[in-house]
Amino acid sequence: MDKRINRLVKFWMGLLLTAWVVILSAQLAVPTTVDDLDEISILTPIDTSSPRSTLTGFRWESQLAYQLTLEADQETQRTPGLRHSAAVLHKAKIAEIRMRRAMRYIDLSNTPEARRYSKGLRSAILLHEIFNRITLPPLEKIPDAENNQSPRIEIFAGIELKKITDGPRQGEYIFTQQTTARLETIYRLLHAVLPNTPRTDFYRFYIANPGRLLPPKWSYWLPGWTKILLGEQTLWQWAALVIMILGAIGLYWLVNRLQEYDQADGSSLRKTWKGLINPVTLLLLITMSQQVQSEINITGRLDDVLITAQGVLFFGALSWLFFMVMNGLGRTLIVAPKFAHQPLEAVMVRNGFRILGGLAAVTTLYGGFKHLGFDVAPMLAGIGAGSLALSFGIQPYLKNVIGGVTLLANRTMTIGEFCQIGGTTGVVEDIGLTSTCVRQADRSLVTLPNASIVDQEIINYSRRDRYVFTEELTLKRLSDGDIEAIIQTLKQVLATSPLLAHPQVNLVDLTPEQMTFAVTADVLTTNPEAYAAIQRELLQQLQSVG
Repeated sequence: MDKRINRLVKFWMGLLLTAWVVILSAQLAVPTTVDDLDEISILTPIDTSSPRSTLTGFRWESQLAYQLTLEADQETQRTPGLRHSAAVLHKAKIAEIRMRRAMRYIDLSNTPEARRYSKGLRSAILLHEIFNRITLPPLEKIPDAENNQSPRIEIFAGIELKKITDGPRQGEYIFTQQTTARLETIYRLLHAVLPNTPRTDFYRFYIANPGRLLPPKWSYWLPGWTKILLGEQTLWQWAALVIMILGAIGLYWLVNRLQEYDQADGSSLRKTWKGLINPVTLLLLITMSQQVQSEINITGRLDDVLITAQGVLFFGALSWLFFMVMNGLGRTLIVAPKFAHQPLEAVMVRNGFRILGGLAAVTTLYGGFKHLGFDVAPMLAGIGAGSLALSFGIQPYLKNVIGGVTLLANRTMTIGEFCQIGGTTGVVEDIGLTSTCVRQADRSLVTLPNASIVDQEIINYSRRDRYVFTEELTLKRLSDGDIEAIIQTLKQVLATSPLLAHPQVNLVDLTPEQMTFAVTADVLTTNPEAYAAIQRELLQQLQSVG
């Protein structure tokens, strides 16, 4: 049964990884020819030296992207087969490069990097569609590089160009961020006034179809009613999105269920490494959902929400993975033979790797939040302002951590030693950052906060250099002259063992009926089992004297 469950877990993990590789390969496998693409590289400089050059440059690039996309779309509809031809894909690639160049005329500097491409593409297509529905001012009335004096030019109501005054793009004229925020509103107003135009609505074409600009071949088989807009998405996009989310949740649930059948088998180290399955599964599912979402082509505010949610989950899972990997490395190192007789060093290595994993996780979250556009500085300031209030709540935890570090640094005790800590006596089983576990003689496990341990007296019986044998021997009273003979006889018994030192025999009580002797000696061993054997032998020999 366990082997079958293991095979199922490996099968589903392999299936997830294979699906992710296939989807990623499909995204990258776009054949292009080098000749034309080199001439229109995305990095080729664009002219933004004046409002006129920016406007004409944007219209030129976006119009070429529009024409090439429609030509590729019409050509692929006439071509049989399940895939686009190489010529169609080549046109689509050039159209995408042209659109990327058009996006460079728009100010996206404050847009989070995670949403920059999707927002830039949507804004460029909206702006192109707006320009094709309105009457622009004559080109002569738009300032060029020679007669331009204004840092801000309004092309149309709500559509402005501004001159960048600092940074790497200083002196360039680009469409303002306020313009991009108003584009969808302007488009909807124009669409309400002019719902039908003799040309294809580029924005409607973009949001209703899958893919980026050119839709994949399978999309032409969708019934017309599935492309009815419901909000900002079409019916088929809503259905595909629901299936994608439910499928991802179902796969994650299935992997967790399969793991539950295998929890009872294996060592703690194996279970630690198996804990990587959850974050790795989550990362694969998020990456797959991002690829599928790109194909579905979710747009608008929903796209922003999905990108942010996926990003939070992705960087959260990545932080989780980093911590689990460091924890696994620490646990793997401490099972090495080198640490077999160095339990304290093993604890320090394990906790050190956990701290490194925590730092890696926090760093990943910090970088991820910045990538997603969260303003991290106010968050850190808020944490700093709230730290005073939180300090009262976490003060006991910090004290325990400091106590754990103190125990590890001072080496007061280590795992496996027999100690008395205040009123608790037993074998130390674990020393963590916040608490220490002691196994008592009745097999109960006591967990002591480290903060309380450092304030208590610790008696480490395992570290004594020798045992002290002490016994009182009561004998029947004989004549006074025999007392000294008995003392010498007891000393001779103690002298027979090479593991005894400093033997002493003293008369401590004398009555008419009996006499009591105190017998003491140092037992030269630190092994409790060896001491117990010597103690039994001595007691038998002393009793024989009587």
